[in-house]
Amino acid sequence: MFLGIVKQAKGNTVSVAQAIRAETEAIRPTLPPSCDMWVAFDSSIFVEKAISEVWHTLAIAFGLVMLIIFVFLRNIRSTIIPSVAIPISIIGTFAVLYAFGYSINILTMLALVLAIGVVVDDAIVVLEAIYRHVEEGMTPMKAAFKAMEEISFAVIAITVSLVAVFAPLAFQKSTTGRLFIEFAAAVCGSVIISAFVALTLSPAMAARLLKPLEDVKHGALFNFFERGFHWITEHYTRWLRWSLAHRSVMVMMTLGTMAAMVFAYRGLDQDFLPQEDKSRMFGLVITPNGSTSEFTDRQLRKAERIIAEVPEVNSYGAMVAPAFNGPGQASFGIVFVTFKDRGERKRSVQDIVNGPGGLQQRMLTEVEGGLAIANLPKAIEVNFRDAPFELILQNQDLDQLARTSAQIANKLRMLTNSAGKPLLNSSSVRVGYEVDKPELRLTIERNRAAALGVSIEDISRHSGVCRSLPRKNPRDGQKSSRNYSTPAE
Repeated sequence: MFLGIVKQAKGNTVSVAQAIRAETEAIRPTLPPSCDMWVAFDSSIFVEKAISEVWHTLAIAFGLVMLIIFVFLRNIRSTIIPSVAIPISIIGTFAVLYAFGYSINILTMLALVLAIGVVVDDAIVVLEAIYRHVEEGMTPMKAAFKAMEEISFAVIAITVSLVAVFAPLAFQKSTTGRLFIEFAAAVCGSVIISAFVALTLSPAMAARLLKPLEDVKHGALFNFFERGFHWITEHYTRWLRWSLAHRSVMVMMTLGTMAAMVFAYRGLDQDFLPQEDKSRMFGLVITPNGSTSEFTDRQLRKAERIIAEVPEVNSYGAMVAPAFNGPGQASFGIVFVTFKDRGERKRSVQDIVNGPGGLQQRMLTEVEGGLAIANLPKAIEVNFRDAPFELILQNQDLDQLARTSAQIANKLRMLTNSAGKPLLNSSSVRVGYEVDKPELRLTIERNRAAALGVSIEDISRHSGVCRSLPRKNPRDGQKSSRNYSTPAE
């Protein structure tokens, strides 16, 4: 039996999955010896791994930023000052997220990774201004006061500009706005906190940590980087002078670069959300209107046999007539597929599904009794049943609506690119308004029913039967389950 659990709209995926796993382990000892229980599909696994990877990226970014600061400043004391601004800004951003009721997710972690390179800018600007006055002979304390008098307004202006760039994302009413409101809040919060740190903590630390540069002897590492910077400055100055002496050539190069950018942009694929290797897939099986659940189940088994032949598949579970929003349709089936971890397979999910002879091609050609589609989840999942493009038609005349929708669908199927190849798979263009559903009209002989003592209520009463069928796995190591419901005859 395949038991699907769907979290509430505002539920946390990871928390719900962890609670289910704990409850599963508590139930397992009570099962009979002949019963087994396993998790066939868990969307929280990718979320947990993605957040863990972002944490690692965050640590690597922090280390690289500190290394780059040290390379340019060539002083450990000077490196500590802007480096302190990073953890303080990140921790402060967590407080902002908590105050707004947001969570640590992929988008907020992405914002923090981006913010690492941004929050350190203000501290570096402050430190550079103080260090310049120290090099001119001022004491660190006086240099700190002097520098803050000069650049405080510049730091505030930089912060306001960055907030003005990211804040509008939080006010969009579209799907993009709903997705990136937490991203915008995290970036804006970290930038504002970093500015506060740069205007208060950074000059205070510089006044205490920096030392006067009189009679300072630099080591071999300092001199090594100093020679490199001098070499870069000399070559930059030489190229700058050449550019100023050949302005027409530089204008032509600039125009050529802009033209190349336009052609490169037009050649890129455009999509709202990219596909990502999440080690899972949805298989949709749609049979003609009026099909019974038994017929849909037979087509779904064909898709399962194709899936079971893929060595990278770890487990799968199927359902016929799933009741997502109300009663399920007997002509619709879905199979949830979980692949092995990326470290245990050589091919990506995109290659397994969309490659030559992949699941997409085989399911479309070998499942003859219905339309079978392999659906890869997007980077940010909204609804796996939503199509990437939908065209809505409205008309009071249903016959005219059916004819027009069929004509538009046929024209979409005939669209081709410049090379003459179809832009769309003909089977992927579907019309939601279908008038081909078979009907069975029954005429009740009321007099005969009354003579037999059968009421109209008894005739019209329906009942349902739910069945669960365990199945053996076609391939060792794979697990499969299924569940479907059928109306009684």
